[in-house]
Amino acid sequence: MNIKPSIFLLTIILSIGSVFALTITNYEPGNYPAFASNNIYTVKYSITEPGWYLLPSNRALVNYANGQDLASLVEAVDYKFVFSPFTKKYGQCENGACDYEDIYGVSIQELQSLPQDTVMNDYLTYTTIAADWHYYSRPVTIEYQYFPFMLQDFGNNLDFGVGLFGSRLKKGWNLITYNPYLAHEEIELGDCSIERMYAFDDGDQSWAKIDENDYIRKELSGFGIAVKVTNDCNFLASKESNVAPSTIPE
Repeated sequence: MNIKPSIFLLTIILSIGSVFALTITNYEPGNYPAFASNNIYTVKYSITEPGWYLLPSNRALVNYANGQDLASLVEAVDYKFVFSPFTKKYGQCENGACDYEDIYGVSIQELQSLPQDTVMNDYLTYTTIAADWHYYSRPVTIEYQYFPFMLQDFGNNLDFGVGLFGSRLKKGWNLITYNPYLAHEEIELGDCSIERMYAFDDGDQSWAKIDENDYIRKELSGFGIAVKVTNDCNFLASKESNVAPSTIPE
């Protein structure tokens, strides 16, 4: 059976009270560098109704909570689809595994033939905050976490990989998970020129349009998001990164 999620369902206006992903904040003073945060965010999905859920991909930078049985989560998924930011097409995943060509538009052999920094900068950075479609017909609870050290953009230090500050979006539509640090205004939107943004309402199984004035909201923390940008861009940035004096008058 081939079930394919729609990129656009019913469009509604997101109400302030709509929260389908519960975000828990754990403050740990002094444990992390001041430039980042001392907050650990845990996003908890308690899925009780059959339907589609836009959740972090297995390429996204998240940490599944202690005790989370990842094997059981894979077994619980009835259907899984990946949306490629490169080709703008869907690919169906088998047994929880998605084909590299469906994700990146190139084969695993081609990726392996490229220099490691090229793979990171031209491919991996565009899936750091990616979300995939999961269809569940049975109840399941999913918990994943964000730690402050994940924010750090590790640059060319390939031993660590790409941090959240290194996450990029491709021009056009992207499916991502909305980051709690952005929702709680600990960091800022990067240099993306956003044309449209929608959150996926798990309860109604529909898209909710996000007004431009609401691109940063606590209620969006953990939501699956569809965002259309006019340029390849950095989605997240530290607050210090945009600090600069006024330009000289022309």
